[in-house]
Amino acid sequence: MRKLNKIASKSIKYKLIELCLEVLSADGVATEEELNTLETITKQMGLNYDEVQKLKDKTLVKIVTQPSSTTTSATDESIVGLKKNLSNEDAIRFIKKEYRKWNGRLNSLKPGNERDNAQRLLDTLARLRTKYEK
Repeated sequence: MRKLNKIASKSIKYKLIELCLEVLSADGVATEEELNTLETITKQMGLNYDEVQKLKDKTLVKIVTQPSSTTTSATDESIVGLKKNLSNEDAIRFIKKEYRKWNGRLNSLKPGNERDNAQRLLDTLARLRTKYEK
């Protein structure tokens, strides 16, 4: 990874992240391990995680984020990019922001898989809000 950081431009690094997202979405399921690996790669390359989160969002709306019988499903926190070390107050703030974002997207999507996945993300955020409000 160090060698890549020395020779690759920022644009090449983001292309690598896009490739990782294509691999992550190839089976139609985002697992905890895949999402954690994506975050680790992002940090090791010194990329802006907010920018990568935007790319990840575009991928998540296209894939199933629910458990599959053959894979370990990702946690609700990792699906939406919620850092586990946040205080409950900061977590709720993050969840509200993400909810507004996905709710707005939901209304702009045509009925079908992408809209269904956006609704699943909203459902995930609702579960997280209940969890962190306690």
